[in-house]
This record gives sequence, structure tokens and C-alpha cells, in this order.
Amino acid sequence: MTEVQDRYRISRAGVLNVWQYDEQVFDFADGRLLLRGSNGAGKSKTMEMLMPFVIDGDASRLTASGRHHTSLVWLLLDGYEGQARTGYVWLEFTRTSEQGEPETVTCGVGMRATASAKRATSWFFTSSRRVGEDLQLDDAAGPLGQAALTAVLEGDEDGHGQVFDSSRRYREHVGRLLFGLPLEQYDSLLRLIYWLRQPQVGEDIDPRRLAEQLVNALPVLDSTTVSEAGATFDELEAFGEDLDRRERAALALTDFLGTYAGYARSIVSARSRAALDAATAVTSARRRVRASERELDEVGEQLGVADRAISAAEHAHADAQARRAALESGPEARSRDRLVELGRR
Repeated sequence: MTEVQDRYRISRAGVLNVWQYDEQVFDFADGRLLLRGSNGAGKSKTMEMLMPFVIDGDASRLTASGRHHTSLVWLLLDGYEGQARTGYVWLEFTRTSEQGEPETVTCGVGMRATASAKRATSWFFTSSRRVGEDLQLDDAAGPLGQAALTAVLEGDEDGHGQVFDSSRRYREHVGRLLFGLPLEQYDSLLRLIYWLRQPQVGEDIDPRRLAEQLVNALPVLDSTTVSEAGATFDELEAFGEDLDRRERAALALTDFLGTYAGYARSIVSARSRAALDAATAVTSARRRVRASERELDEVGEQLGVADRAISAAEHAHADAQARRAALESGPEARSRDRLVELGRR
């Protein structure tokens, strides 16, 4: 799977008809280029023409050291025998899109100088085309002029094909296109790059100045991001306050639970004692009930005996009554009655 790169890297650079070059293309490896050669071979001058001039457009900052002043007029006319000369310097940036397709942005500076006027003019362009493939900076007559280049780039469908007269407008466009930076922040980044490219930069490092340069080169946060971050911090603060409130509530609840637990233990202890006393009373009552039941059984037995005795006595009484009645109605009773009557006479 192709790795998605969210930033552009330099893939190629080129010089067309400028200084001692007729046409030269430099291929970069993962955004890096190594130039080797003896002193005076032109390594520094080549880099002055390309980086960061091509992404800046300010010809007044071409010179990297104080030993030799570099200007567009000098680059075009030094050692040149003609009266006018047109040339280009360019950088190609590439990255891989989310769809895995390569994206290309070519930035370049066109320049023209005349020997009679001893002055140079420049123009600037960006395009999604690649120099030497679908973008030609020269034709049979030589390097294209500004008008011819404008006509060529008008066919870019993605809107990257633009030509600028102003280095400021070009710089603002490149800063947003390649780095997503506003002009003020992009200028700070360019100042840092110019400072770092000085040949003797390592001999005069001021930590305070370096820190300021690095801070100035940081990208500016847009207002939406700042607002969202502020809202997030507000939410975090509110969340922290809520946590504090909950912690205080938890501590208060813990204290309450400790107090209530003591109260609950005393209540449970008292009620447990009452329950034990009640259980003891129930046990005693059950023993008394069982004793009463035994006594009731004994009384019941005695009552049965008494009932049987009463029944026997009633039978005996009935028998006695029957015998009495029989005696009273018998001859003996009649004889008794006559004797009583005779005794009265």
C-alpha cells in the first residue's frame, strides 16, 4: 500500500539558460540533493538561484554570503555575449494523495535582462504540470517570454497554472499552496531558511535569536482552531470543577455513611437484643403452654373419670328410685299404710 504523505517534498529542480547553464535538471532523492565539487565550482551559486529564491521570488535576497553579490542581471549577462537573455529556474514538489496518486506542483521564476539597459525583469509561475514532460519552458526560438508562458499555463484545469508579476502575490500563493501558511507566517519561515543557509551560520549561533526564529517559523493557528481549543479547555475546566464537586460530595457522603453506620449498628444492636428477649419469652411461653397442655390432658382424664362416676351414680339412683317405686306400690307398702292408720286410731 502506498504511504500517504501530507506534505510536499522537492523531487526535481532545473535551470534553463541562466548563468553558466544551458539546461540542467537535478533529481532529488526523497527531498534531498547532494552537490559535490571543488571550491569555486558553482555549488553555492546554483543553490542561490534555486532555494529559497524560487519559492520566494525576492531577487534582493539572492546572495548567500558577502563575498560576491548575486543579481539577476549578473546571472543572465555574466559571460554572455548577446544583447538580451531569457531564462528560468524552477523547483518541482510532489506528494502522494489519499487515493495513492502523485500530486505535483511546479514553482518557477522567469527572468530577462538586456545588456543595454543593464536591468532585469522577472515573473513567477506555478503549475501542476512537470517541466520537460507536459510543460515546456522553451520552444524553437528559445526560452518562453512571460506572455507565451501565460498562454501555455491557461490550459491548467486545476487552477494551479498561474503567472504573477508581483513577487509578493507569488510568495503569498506559494505559501498557502505548499505550506498552508498565511503570508506573514510564510515570510517568517523564509527568513529562517535564509538565515540557516548562510555559509558561516554555525559560527555565529545566538540561542535566543535561534529560538525567536524557530518560534516565528511556527504555523499560525486559525481562529476556528483557537476557538475550538478554547472551548475544549473550558469544557475541561468545567469537567474538573464537576470532578471536584463530586469528590467533595463523595467525602461528605463517606462522613455521613460513617455516622449513619454507627447509628445503624446501635439500632440493630438494640433491636437484636429485643429480638433475643422476645425469642427467650417465646421459648418460655412455649414451655408453659406445653406444661398447661399436659395439665389439661390430666384434667381431661380426671373429668372423664368423674363423668363415668356421675353416670354410674345416676344409674344407681335410677335403680334406687325404681326399687322405691316398686316397694311403694307393693303389698308391703299397703301393709305399712294400714298399720299406720290402725296406729292412729
